[in-house]
Amino acid sequence: MIKLSIVTIFIAISSYCYAQDIPLAGAQFRYDLPTQIKGQPSGTKAAVTEQNYFVSFPLFSTPKTSLSTTARYSLMSPSMQSGDVAPSDIFDHTYQTLSMRFNLSHKLNDQWNIQLAVAPTLSSDFSEGLSGKDIIVLTQVVARKRVSSDFSYGIGLGYGTNFGKKMLLPALQLDYHANQFNVVAFLPSNLAVYYSTASNNLHLGGALHIAGGYYHIPDEVDQNKTINRVGYRNITIGPSVVIKIAGPLYLNLDGGYDLSRKFATYSDNKVYDDFTPAKGMFIQAGISLVPSRIKRKKNN
Repeated sequence: MIKLSIVTIFIAISSYCYAQDIPLAGAQFRYDLPTQIKGQPSGTKAAVTEQNYFVSFPLFSTPKTSLSTTARYSLMSPSMQSGDVAPSDIFDHTYQTLSMRFNLSHKLNDQWNIQLAVAPTLSSDFSEGLSGKDIIVLTQVVARKRVSSDFSYGIGLGYGTNFGKKMLLPALQLDYHANQFNVVAFLPSNLAVYYSTASNNLHLGGALHIAGGYYHIPDEVDQNKTINRVGYRNITIGPSVVIKIAGPLYLNLDGGYDLSRKFATYSDNKVYDDFTPAKGMFIQAGISLVPSRIKRKKNN
């Protein structure tokens, strides 16, 4: 099994908890416990470790239109935990993602706005340096309606790799608050239900995460097919805790169970060899810097 890396991954542990409070910067670390590799001799297991970093900043803002950008860097590495020989050399590589996501929001009227995101992304093991094949452009457009101060939703369409290969994906956003109870969705990335204390210093709940990566690897020809991609998908569910450390700094703690996984080599965006690991447990920790929470508190 390998380590997960994709442009949307940190949203899964930070922004879902705060809806309109956008993290300025953060880091996240994750470990998937060893599980049996599909189709391999008993005892052939691997684990996953992840590191993800991001920083966001505004570019410009007017009463109707705003533009911001988010730079992200992720590392994903497999780690054989047992078994004499790795079933494939793809377990010997570290997979990386470097992206710059541009987020444009335009207000149509008091209720509706249009959100457009474009993220040029380098996604590869970089074992042969940079290549044009390392580039994937991820996009999403969403029409969002504000029904009230406590409820808004959005629908749209995106082109992404959340499920471990390139594909068109429907997009759904939901932001609902009732007293300290909250439901927030940024699908196809995550869905969270949580309770916030009155002081906003502690958030307790559960989350569903969907994330994946599609990485360029050196070409290998087998049976007249060119294998040049590694795809990974991980769908998880479990409890989530967010704790205020000091000022705008928050600690994120997550854990739980994998509902679905995929790890395979690809040829022409179709699975060639499948090394999917069995379902298992994961643990995750991160920190995020969210200065907008302080500003909102002062304005209330």
